[in-house]
Amino acid sequence: MEYLILNSELKIVEFSPTIVRFADSPQHVLPGQDVRSGFPEITGSEEVLHQVYRGQVSSFKIEGIERSSQSDSPLYISLYILEYKEGFPANKRLLLLVEN
Repeated sequence: MEYLILNSELKIVEFSPTIVRFADSPQHVLPGQDVRSGFPEITGSEEVLHQVYRGQVSSFKIEGIERSSQSDSPLYISLYILEYKEGFPANKRLLLLVEN
């Protein structure tokens, strides 16, 4: 499973090397970039993502996203967003998992 780690502003902090193959715009999957540039399906879900970040909601998922470079072999992915704590509460992040 591939992953992105996001800060409270939905900016990419860290990512697994091969996640770019699942992005709508792979060139935008870079540290410091807004995750919505690479994964536009997240647009409109900001409030629930902030609730996950604050621990008010345990997780959020978006299923059945189609990605393909060829029309004869579509790829379907799901996005799972969870709260991610790295040691101290000050290091709280969001973990976005991509499942193929």
